[in-house]
Amino acid sequence: MPEKRVWRLILARTALAPASTGGCDPEPGRSGAAAPRSVPNYPNDVDELANRVATVAALEGWCPQCARAAYAAWFIENKDPGEVESLSTILRGIKRNPSEVIARANDPEIREKYAAETEVARSMGIFGSPTFVCGAEIFWGDDRLEDAVGWGVSQ
Repeated sequence: MPEKRVWRLILARTALAPASTGGCDPEPGRSGAAAPRSVPNYPNDVDELANRVATVAALEGWCPQCARAAYAAWFIENKDPGEVESLSTILRGIKRNPSEVIARANDPEIREKYAAETEVARSMGIFGSPTFVCGAEIFWGDDRLEDAVGWGVSQ
């Protein structure tokens, strides 16, 4: 399914895009993008709320905007994207209703979808983030993004 491979790569590329397009630069200074101010808090999002919101965003077609905003809040502003206050700010910033989206993310249907997608990832050998998958090839770490894109384009 080449479309899925390309979509995953586009989503990864979008999430790590330069600040001029709303993302954050994995190599600060390279494109004039904002650099992280400090090492972001981790672990965070103990209830995995931000991940379930991302599941909603993926199902509804606004995942790239959500990913860019969440990564910028986390890595540039050091805001935990799983805290309701931070997540609400992120959602308002991308013109989404926080109450509606968070309620949907807490719905059993979304919890089940997120759990199922997590199992798919585990079955593929994915153990951390960011991970990029091209066919059966797995690339782990933001420093492997260019390798993943190159591999995906060559296949």
